[in-house]
Amino acid sequence: MIMTYPTVHNKVITWFTCLVTICKTPTSHLSLNQGWTFFKEHYTQPLETAEQVNNYWRQHLTINDDRITTNDINLVKEKRDRDARLGNEICNIASIHYEKDHLPDNQQMIADLKNMLSLFAELKQHMHNTDLEASINAIVND
Repeated sequence: MIMTYPTVHNKVITWFTCLVTICKTPTSHLSLNQGWTFFKEHYTQPLETAEQVNNYWRQHLTINDDRITTNDINLVKEKRDRDARLGNEICNIASIHYEKDHLPDNQQMIADLKNMLSLFAELKQHMHNTDLEASINAIVND
């Protein structure tokens, strides 16, 4: 199950924070994530472009919480190009890892969400341009 809370930017869903939960795995992730569909539809090498943009944000965002990591997340065993779960893996910028059997209490979950939303706000402040594609192109061509 993937629950997302998207941000609409120029009528395109772009960056968002989501709770990624796959029923067959024992883990969940609160993730600052990019819109995989955007990369698939706008770039000839979507995987490489998404990874380049991820690396940029991972180097430029300030993470002040030890619970937040920029490590990759692993949601699928068999990588398929059109798999939405693969997109969530590839487009993960930063995340908090949870064991499904040991989820934190509501107070900690709210604190985690606030911390992730702060990262999101910082990301928006650093965007090169209000146009998503122009901003990504500036990162890719930098």
